[in-house]
Amino acid sequence: MRVRFTLLLTLALLPWLFLTALETLATIDRNRDSQGQLADVVAANAVGEVGRTLEAGRLGLEAAPQLIADMGCEEGAAEVLGRLGVYQAMIIKDDSDVPVCQSPASLPSLEMINPDPFRAQDSFRIERGRLGETDVVVLQKLFPSSGRTYTLVLPEKLGLKDVLDVTLREGARATLTKPSGQAIVGTNTFPTPNEGAMDRVSDTEVSLLNYTNDLGEDRRVAVQFFRYLDLYVTVSRDLRHERKVAFMNPYTSILLPIFAWLVGFGLIWIGTQTMLLTPIAKIRRTSRQFASGKLGSRVDLSNSAAAEVQGLAYSLNSMASQLEERDSRIADNMDEKDTLMREIHHRVKNNLQIIISLLNMQERKAETEEAIATISETRARINAIAIVHRGLYESQDLRGVDLEPFVSRLVSTLSESLATEEAGISLTQSVESCILNADNAIPVALFIVEAISNAAKHGAKRGGAIEVIITRPSDASLQIDVRDNGCGVGDPTAMRGIGTRLMRGFARQLSGTLDYLDNAPGLTARLTMPLIDNEAQPFQVSRKGR
Repeated sequence: MRVRFTLLLTLALLPWLFLTALETLATIDRNRDSQGQLADVVAANAVGEVGRTLEAGRLGLEAAPQLIADMGCEEGAAEVLGRLGVYQAMIIKDDSDVPVCQSPASLPSLEMINPDPFRAQDSFRIERGRLGETDVVVLQKLFPSSGRTYTLVLPEKLGLKDVLDVTLREGARATLTKPSGQAIVGTNTFPTPNEGAMDRVSDTEVSLLNYTNDLGEDRRVAVQFFRYLDLYVTVSRDLRHERKVAFMNPYTSILLPIFAWLVGFGLIWIGTQTMLLTPIAKIRRTSRQFASGKLGSRVDLSNSAAAEVQGLAYSLNSMASQLEERDSRIADNMDEKDTLMREIHHRVKNNLQIIISLLNMQERKAETEEAIATISETRARINAIAIVHRGLYESQDLRGVDLEPFVSRLVSTLSESLATEEAGISLTQSVESCILNADNAIPVALFIVEAISNAAKHGAKRGGAIEVIITRPSDASLQIDVRDNGCGVGDPTAMRGIGTRLMRGFARQLSGTLDYLDNAPGLTARLTMPLIDNEAQPFQVSRKGR
């Protein structure tokens, strides 16, 4: 989603960026021209200022003898410096080159660097010097009548520090050059007069020229020849820096929309994350928790989420609350149903116990062995059904019966009912753990009752054994063996008693098969049935003879 928003924002800004680029190119040209014109004016003013400063110094030297004569040496020198302003020192020497006086009183020694001699026709000169460790410009006036030399010291920056460093900036410098080409201040960045270029320089106004020096630098030069000073004053600047400055401001016109695009992208990124992506992630996480069964999960969104997403979260929470309430009602109904079903199975079991008690009463009144045996068999069958119902209401799941405790209880009850211990018959069981469908539990129980009854009656004798073995040959089948070690039978297929018929009926009801195996000695009745849901076949017992 963020990528799509970014692409849309980029496409939306493309026309603006294109038009801004065209406007920037035009602005660069205009800006370069205006910057150049401004720099030319500043440089020309600087050249004129230097000329006026030097001329003021020359005039100050002319007036110095009279002021000193009137005010005294030190006070007169200080007065001259005070009127000139930018000059930093004044020194007066006699013929012996010994300072007569100076201002300020404490000065380092002044050293002249390669000075030209005074000309006979003009006793004024401007030279380069060093005052202590500082390079300076030296203005000197020789008065032959007194033999004294009056000297003014001017800083090398010529009072142009702010103009050069602040206004014209990088690469700008001022130069004082003699007609011979010797530089007094700075280095010569302009051809000497001998090269012919100075022919274009005026002595009445500042000339503006372009010049490429020996280092390959394109420079713009403001120059004027001051005839009364016999000096070229030059202020030059680097055009490359000027072009950089010309490009600087227009570039902001391009950078501004790019910056705006970046800010917009950041805001979209944060906005989509805060208003959409994070809330949607919370909704998705809560939905997964709800789907996994955590019905108490709810979406908790902050106020920063979009209103539409908050509406979606509200709908999801409302749906979750309704489902949780419905699930609670269903769970309550299921609990109530389970309770009722357990009560029903319990009452059925109690009613069967009442029937068993009635049969016991009837058995005590029976007079023949055949009647007693019939009642005993009936009681065992009813007891088996009662045990099934007991197992159902005692189990956690009403849909099935755990075979292991169920068969153990059934075998124990049959042992008492058939009096196998008094008859000297051992009755045991070996059951593999399995949950049997409730619909199949009763026919299985009745099958076991009939098989054990038949074995106790016709197979096992005193000292014999009857064993119930339940195994699972596969995950989809169950095998029930009731085995005895009695005398066996000659032909199992010829068995036609009611017990056999009942067992075959139970096998059909369970969608299984009944087989008799001769295990010499003894006989095994084997029921093999599937462990899948099958439609119960109708239980039918033939009414023909035993």
